[in-house]
Amino acid sequence: MKKLSICIPTYNRKEELSQLTENFLIKALNIYGHDIEVVVSDNSDVSIAKQNEESLDHRIRYSKNQINLGYSGNIRQCIHLAAGQFLWIIADDDKILWDGFVELMTFLMASKNDMPDVIFAPITTRTIHGEKVVINRCTDWRCNKMCCFEDVLEKGELPFLFIAGGVIKNDFENKKLNIFSHVENDYLHVLMYCSRLGNASKVFFMDDSLVEYKTSETVRFSIYSISKSIRFLLQYIETNFHKRIRYSPIYSEHLKWLLYHRAGISKVYNGNSDRWKLIRCLPEYINIKNIFLCSMLILPRVAIKAMFVLFYAWKSVKEDKFHGFSKFHRSIAHYWKSISYTNNASK
Repeated sequence: MKKLSICIPTYNRKEELSQLTENFLIKALNIYGHDIEVVVSDNSDVSIAKQNEESLDHRIRYSKNQINLGYSGNIRQCIHLAAGQFLWIIADDDKILWDGFVELMTFLMASKNDMPDVIFAPITTRTIHGEKVVINRCTDWRCNKMCCFEDVLEKGELPFLFIAGGVIKNDFENKKLNIFSHVENDYLHVLMYCSRLGNASKVFFMDDSLVEYKTSETVRFSIYSISKSIRFLLQYIETNFHKRIRYSPIYSEHLKWLLYHRAGISKVYNGNSDRWKLIRCLPEYINIKNIFLCSMLILPRVAIKAMFVLFYAWKSVKEDKFHGFSKFHRSIAHYWKSISYTNNASK
Protein backbone atom coordinates (compact mmCIF):
# COMPACT_ATOMS: atom_id res chain seq x y z
CA MET A 1 0.00 0.00 0.00
CA LYS A 2 1.24 3.48 -0.87
CA LYS A 3 1.84 5.84 2.03
CA LEU A 4 -0.09 8.77 0.56
CA SER A 5 -2.88 9.37 -1.93
CA ILE A 6 -2.75 12.88 -3.40
CA CYS A 7 -6.25 13.50 -4.71
CA ILE A 8 -7.21 16.40 -6.97
CA PRO A 9 -10.84 17.20 -7.80
CA THR A 10 -11.01 19.39 -10.89
CA TYR A 11 -13.57 21.09 -13.10
CA ASN A 12 -12.78 22.91 -16.36
CA ARG A 13 -9.41 24.22 -15.20
CA LYS A 14 -6.95 22.70 -17.64
CA GLU A 15 -4.27 25.39 -17.23
CA GLU A 16 -4.29 25.20 -13.44
CA LEU A 17 -4.09 21.40 -13.49
CA SER A 18 -1.26 21.52 -16.04
CA GLN A 19 0.71 23.97 -13.89
CA LEU A 20 0.21 21.85 -10.78
CA THR A 21 1.44 18.81 -12.70
CA GLU A 22 4.48 20.60 -14.07
CA ASN A 23 5.42 22.45 -10.88
CA PHE A 24 4.79 19.71 -8.32
CA LEU A 25 3.23 16.39 -9.30
CA ILE A 26 5.93 15.18 -11.70
CA LYS A 27 8.70 16.01 -9.22
CA ALA A 28 6.79 14.29 -6.42
CA LEU A 29 6.29 11.16 -8.55
CA ASN A 30 9.93 11.14 -9.65
CA ILE A 31 11.22 11.23 -6.07
CA TYR A 32 8.48 9.51 -4.08
CA GLY A 33 6.83 7.37 -6.77
CA HIS A 34 7.05 4.19 -4.68
CA ASP A 35 5.30 5.84 -1.74
CA ILE A 36 2.61 8.03 -3.29
CA GLU A 37 -0.21 7.84 -5.79
CA VAL A 38 -1.80 10.80 -7.56
CA VAL A 39 -5.51 10.62 -8.37
CA VAL A 40 -7.44 13.12 -10.49
CA SER A 41 -11.25 13.10 -10.37
CA ASP A 42 -12.51 15.15 -13.31
CA ASN A 43 -15.90 16.86 -13.53
CA SER A 44 -14.86 18.78 -16.65
CA ASP A 45 -16.75 19.12 -19.90
CA VAL A 46 -15.95 16.38 -22.42
CA SER A 47 -13.55 18.43 -24.55
CA ILE A 48 -11.52 19.71 -21.59
CA ALA A 49 -11.54 16.30 -19.91
CA LYS A 50 -10.08 14.75 -23.07
CA GLN A 51 -7.27 17.31 -23.07
CA ASN A 52 -6.61 16.63 -19.38
CA GLU A 53 -6.41 12.89 -19.90
CA GLU A 54 -4.07 13.22 -22.88
CA SER A 55 -1.73 15.72 -21.22
CA LEU A 56 -1.40 14.22 -17.73
CA ASP A 57 1.62 12.12 -16.80
CA HIS A 58 0.92 8.40 -17.34
CA ARG A 59 1.64 7.66 -13.67
CA ILE A 60 -1.37 9.73 -12.58
CA ARG A 61 -4.59 7.78 -12.04
CA TYR A 62 -7.18 9.69 -14.02
CA SER A 63 -10.94 9.25 -13.58
CA LYS A 64 -13.49 11.08 -15.74
CA ASN A 65 -16.88 11.27 -14.08
CA GLN A 66 -19.64 10.26 -16.49
CA ILE A 67 -21.72 13.20 -15.31
CA ASN A 68 -20.81 16.36 -13.43
CA LEU A 69 -21.02 15.19 -9.82
CA GLY A 70 -20.80 18.72 -8.45
CA TYR A 71 -18.25 19.82 -5.88
CA SER A 72 -19.48 17.54 -3.11
CA GLY A 73 -19.75 14.55 -5.42
CA ASN A 74 -16.21 15.10 -6.65
CA ILE A 75 -14.90 15.12 -3.08
CA ARG A 76 -16.75 11.86 -2.39
CA GLN A 77 -15.26 10.38 -5.57
CA CYS A 78 -11.74 11.36 -4.47
CA ILE A 79 -12.20 9.57 -1.16
CA HIS A 80 -13.66 6.54 -2.95
CA LEU A 81 -10.73 6.33 -5.39
CA ALA A 82 -7.92 6.84 -2.86
CA ALA A 83 -6.01 3.66 -2.04
CA GLY A 84 -3.13 5.03 0.06
CA GLN A 85 -2.64 4.80 3.80
CA PHE A 86 -3.22 8.55 4.12
CA LEU A 87 -5.44 10.85 2.06
CA TRP A 88 -4.53 14.39 1.03
CA ILE A 89 -7.01 16.35 -1.09
CA ILE A 90 -5.63 19.46 -2.77
CA ALA A 91 -7.12 22.01 -5.15
CA ASP A 92 -5.95 22.09 -8.77
CA ASP A 93 -4.60 25.63 -8.31
CA ASP A 94 -2.76 25.07 -5.01
CA LYS A 95 0.92 25.98 -4.83
CA ILE A 96 2.58 23.13 -2.96
CA LEU A 97 5.66 24.13 -0.95
CA TRP A 98 8.34 21.52 -1.53
CA ASP A 99 10.05 21.76 1.88
CA GLY A 100 6.73 21.16 3.58
CA PHE A 101 6.01 18.18 1.34
CA VAL A 102 9.42 16.68 2.12
CA GLU A 103 8.65 17.06 5.84
CA LEU A 104 5.31 15.30 5.34
CA MET A 105 6.82 12.40 3.39
CA THR A 106 9.75 12.05 5.81
CA PHE A 107 7.29 11.76 8.69
CA LEU A 108 5.05 9.26 6.87
CA MET A 109 7.95 7.03 5.81
CA ALA A 110 9.67 7.12 9.21
CA SER A 111 6.56 6.31 11.23
CA LYS A 112 5.82 2.61 11.48
CA ASN A 113 3.47 2.19 14.40
CA ASP A 114 1.21 4.47 16.37
CA MET A 115 0.51 6.73 13.41
CA PRO A 116 -1.70 9.78 14.01
CA ASP A 117 -5.25 9.79 12.68
CA VAL A 118 -4.79 13.18 11.08
CA ILE A 119 -1.90 15.52 10.26
CA PHE A 120 -2.40 19.28 10.38
CA ALA A 121 -0.22 21.23 7.94
CA PRO A 122 0.54 24.96 8.25
CA ILE A 123 -0.86 27.07 5.42
CA THR A 124 0.65 30.25 3.97
CA THR A 125 -1.90 32.74 2.68
CA ARG A 126 -2.61 36.45 2.45
CA THR A 127 -5.26 38.65 3.99
CA ILE A 128 -7.61 40.77 1.90
CA HIS A 129 -5.13 43.62 2.48
CA GLY A 130 -2.21 41.62 1.03
CA GLU A 131 -0.46 40.77 4.30
CA LYS A 132 1.27 37.37 4.26
CA VAL A 133 0.28 35.10 7.16
CA VAL A 134 0.88 31.50 8.24
CA ILE A 135 -2.04 29.69 9.85
CA ASN A 136 -3.04 26.19 11.00
CA ARG A 137 0.03 25.72 13.23
CA CYS A 138 -0.14 24.06 16.63
CA THR A 139 0.39 27.49 18.22
CA ASP A 140 -2.61 28.84 16.29
CA TRP A 141 -4.76 26.07 17.76
CA ARG A 142 -3.09 26.41 21.19
CA CYS A 143 -2.23 22.71 21.08
CA ASN A 144 0.85 20.58 21.58
CA LYS A 145 2.58 19.21 18.49
CA MET A 146 1.03 15.85 19.35
CA CYS A 147 -2.45 16.03 20.82
CA CYS A 148 -5.96 14.65 20.47
CA PHE A 149 -8.73 15.99 18.26
CA GLU A 150 -10.69 17.14 21.30
CA ASP A 151 -7.87 19.61 22.08
CA VAL A 152 -8.27 21.12 18.60
CA LEU A 153 -12.02 21.52 18.98
CA GLU A 154 -11.57 23.20 22.37
CA LYS A 155 -10.42 26.39 20.64
CA GLY A 156 -13.91 26.85 19.28
CA GLU A 157 -13.02 27.08 15.61
CA LEU A 158 -13.76 24.82 12.65
CA PRO A 159 -10.84 22.63 11.52
CA PHE A 160 -9.99 21.74 7.91
CA LEU A 161 -11.57 24.82 6.29
CA PHE A 162 -8.44 24.98 4.10
CA ILE A 163 -8.82 21.65 2.33
CA ALA A 164 -5.10 21.00 1.79
CA GLY A 165 -4.33 21.70 5.45
CA GLY A 166 -5.37 18.22 6.57
CA VAL A 167 -3.84 14.83 5.76
CA ILE A 168 -6.06 12.11 7.16
CA LYS A 169 -5.72 8.38 7.68
CA ASN A 170 -7.59 6.70 4.85
CA ASP A 171 -9.77 4.13 6.55
CA PHE A 172 -13.19 5.51 5.74
CA GLU A 173 -15.97 2.98 6.14
CA ASN A 174 -18.37 2.51 3.23
CA LYS A 175 -21.33 3.12 5.51
CA LYS A 176 -19.96 6.56 6.38
CA LEU A 177 -19.52 7.37 2.71
CA ASN A 178 -23.10 6.27 2.10
CA ILE A 179 -24.49 8.39 4.95
CA PHE A 180 -23.33 11.54 3.18
CA SER A 181 -24.02 10.33 -0.36
CA HIS A 182 -26.76 12.92 -0.91
CA VAL A 183 -25.33 15.76 1.17
CA GLU A 184 -24.38 18.89 -0.75
CA ASN A 185 -22.02 21.04 1.30
CA ASP A 186 -19.35 23.58 0.31
CA TYR A 187 -17.10 22.00 2.96
CA LEU A 188 -18.04 18.36 2.52
CA HIS A 189 -14.43 17.34 3.18
CA VAL A 190 -14.75 18.74 6.73
CA LEU A 191 -17.83 16.60 7.28
CA MET A 192 -16.13 13.52 5.87
CA TYR A 193 -12.95 14.04 7.90
CA CYS A 194 -14.86 14.63 11.12
CA SER A 195 -16.92 11.48 10.50
CA ARG A 196 -13.65 9.56 10.51
CA LEU A 197 -12.43 11.12 13.79
CA GLY A 198 -13.42 11.07 17.44
CA ASN A 199 -12.48 13.22 20.41
CA ALA A 200 -9.61 10.85 21.26
CA SER A 201 -8.22 10.67 17.71
CA LYS A 202 -4.50 11.42 17.51
CA VAL A 203 -3.36 14.65 15.84
CA PHE A 204 0.12 15.61 14.64
CA PHE A 205 1.11 19.16 13.64
CA MET A 206 3.76 19.76 10.98
CA ASP A 207 6.29 22.60 11.30
CA ASP A 208 6.69 23.82 7.70
CA SER A 209 3.97 25.27 5.49
CA LEU A 210 2.72 22.69 3.03
CA VAL A 211 0.64 24.93 0.78
CA GLU A 212 0.63 28.56 -0.26
CA TYR A 213 -2.93 29.45 -1.09
CA LYS A 214 -3.45 31.52 -4.19
CA THR A 215 -4.99 34.85 -3.22
CA SER A 216 -7.73 35.98 -5.55
CA GLU A 217 -9.90 39.07 -5.66
CA THR A 218 -12.71 36.86 -6.92
CA VAL A 219 -14.71 34.55 -4.64
CA ARG A 220 -16.31 31.93 -6.89
CA PHE A 221 -18.78 30.68 -4.29
CA SER A 222 -21.90 32.13 -2.74
CA ILE A 223 -21.18 33.50 0.74
CA TYR A 224 -24.73 32.61 1.78
CA SER A 225 -24.22 29.02 0.59
CA ILE A 226 -20.95 28.89 2.53
CA SER A 227 -22.79 30.24 5.58
CA LYS A 228 -25.41 27.48 5.39
CA SER A 229 -22.73 24.83 4.90
CA ILE A 230 -20.76 25.98 7.94
CA ARG A 231 -23.85 26.12 10.15
CA PHE A 232 -24.60 22.52 9.15
CA LEU A 233 -21.05 21.52 10.12
CA LEU A 234 -21.29 23.27 13.48
CA GLN A 235 -24.48 21.37 14.26
CA TYR A 236 -22.81 18.10 13.26
CA ILE A 237 -19.82 18.75 15.53
CA GLU A 238 -22.03 19.73 18.45
CA THR A 239 -24.12 16.58 18.02
CA ASN A 240 -21.25 14.14 17.53
CA PHE A 241 -18.40 15.67 19.55
CA HIS A 242 -20.41 17.60 22.16
CA LYS A 243 -18.38 20.71 21.37
CA ARG A 244 -20.16 23.97 20.63
CA ILE A 245 -18.47 26.23 18.10
CA ARG A 246 -20.13 29.64 17.80
CA TYR A 247 -21.15 30.84 14.35
CA SER A 248 -21.37 34.51 15.35
CA PRO A 249 -17.62 35.30 14.75
CA ILE A 250 -17.79 33.48 11.41
CA TYR A 251 -20.93 35.43 10.56
CA SER A 252 -18.94 38.63 11.10
CA GLU A 253 -16.29 37.47 8.62
CA HIS A 254 -18.95 36.63 6.04
CA LEU A 255 -20.43 40.11 6.42
CA LYS A 256 -16.95 41.60 5.94
CA TRP A 257 -16.48 39.73 2.66
CA LEU A 258 -19.73 41.17 1.38
CA LEU A 259 -18.55 44.63 2.45
CA TYR A 260 -15.33 44.12 0.47
CA HIS A 261 -17.50 43.19 -2.50
CA ARG A 262 -19.72 46.24 -2.12
CA ALA A 263 -16.67 48.50 -1.83
CA GLY A 264 -15.03 47.04 -4.95
CA ILE A 265 -12.05 45.47 -3.18
CA SER A 266 -13.12 41.95 -4.18
CA LYS A 267 -15.71 40.30 -6.38
CA VAL A 268 -18.01 37.82 -4.67
CA TYR A 269 -20.37 35.55 -6.57
CA ASN A 270 -23.98 36.67 -5.94
CA GLY A 271 -22.61 39.23 -3.48
CA ASN A 272 -25.39 41.79 -3.80
CA SER A 273 -28.28 39.36 -3.42
CA ASP A 274 -26.55 37.32 -0.70
CA ARG A 275 -26.14 40.38 1.53
CA TRP A 276 -29.90 40.57 2.14
CA LYS A 277 -30.07 36.86 2.97
CA LEU A 278 -27.27 37.25 5.49
CA ILE A 279 -28.69 40.45 6.94
CA ARG A 280 -31.91 38.56 7.67
CA CYS A 281 -29.85 36.17 9.84
CA LEU A 282 -28.80 39.02 12.17
CA PRO A 283 -31.41 38.34 14.92
CA GLU A 284 -29.83 34.90 15.50
CA TYR A 285 -26.29 36.28 15.86
CA ILE A 286 -26.92 39.75 17.18
CA ASN A 287 -24.14 41.74 18.82
CA ILE A 288 -22.76 45.26 18.40
CA LYS A 289 -20.19 44.24 15.78
CA ASN A 290 -22.69 42.41 13.60
CA ILE A 291 -25.25 45.21 13.91
CA PHE A 292 -22.59 47.66 12.71
CA LEU A 293 -21.55 45.44 9.78
CA CYS A 294 -25.15 44.88 8.67
CA SER A 295 -25.78 48.63 8.89
CA MET A 296 -22.77 49.21 6.64
CA LEU A 297 -24.05 46.70 4.11
CA ILE A 298 -27.29 48.63 3.70
CA LEU A 299 -25.44 51.78 2.61
CA PRO A 300 -24.99 52.70 -1.08
CA ARG A 301 -21.88 51.24 -2.69
CA VAL A 302 -20.24 54.65 -3.12
CA ALA A 303 -20.59 55.37 0.61
CA ILE A 304 -18.97 52.05 1.52
CA LYS A 305 -16.16 52.67 -0.96
CA ALA A 306 -15.58 56.16 0.48
CA MET A 307 -15.16 54.72 3.98
CA PHE A 308 -12.59 52.19 2.80
CA VAL A 309 -10.72 54.85 0.81
CA LEU A 310 -10.52 57.11 3.87
CA PHE A 311 -9.31 54.21 6.00
CA TYR A 312 -6.56 53.21 3.54
CA ALA A 313 -5.56 56.86 3.03
CA TRP A 314 -5.25 57.40 6.78
CA LYS A 315 -3.25 54.18 7.11
CA SER A 316 -0.88 55.26 4.32
CA VAL A 317 -0.30 58.66 5.94
CA LYS A 318 0.32 56.97 9.27
CA GLU A 319 2.94 54.72 7.63
CA ASP A 320 4.37 57.79 5.83
CA LYS A 321 3.91 56.28 2.39
CA PHE A 322 2.83 59.66 1.09
CA HIS A 323 5.24 61.79 3.18
CA GLY A 324 2.94 63.24 5.78
CA PHE A 325 -0.54 64.54 6.33
CA SER A 326 -0.08 67.39 3.83
CA LYS A 327 -0.25 64.79 1.05
CA PHE A 328 -3.43 63.19 2.42
CA HIS A 329 -5.40 64.20 -0.67
CA ARG A 330 -2.95 62.34 -2.89
CA SER A 331 -3.50 59.12 -1.01
CA ILE A 332 -7.28 59.58 -1.23
CA ALA A 333 -7.03 60.05 -5.00
CA HIS A 334 -4.73 57.04 -5.28
CA TYR A 335 -7.05 54.66 -3.42
CA TRP A 336 -10.23 56.00 -5.01
CA LYS A 337 -8.77 55.15 -8.41
CA SER A 338 -7.31 51.77 -7.40
CA ILE A 339 -10.53 50.51 -5.76
CA SER A 340 -13.14 49.96 -8.45
CA TYR A 341 -16.54 48.29 -8.18
CA THR A 342 -17.56 48.79 -11.79
CA ASN A 343 -16.52 45.25 -12.72
CA ASN A 344 -18.64 43.55 -10.08
CA ALA A 345 -21.58 45.92 -9.87
CA SER A 346 -23.88 43.50 -11.64
CA LYS A 347 -23.30 40.65 -9.24
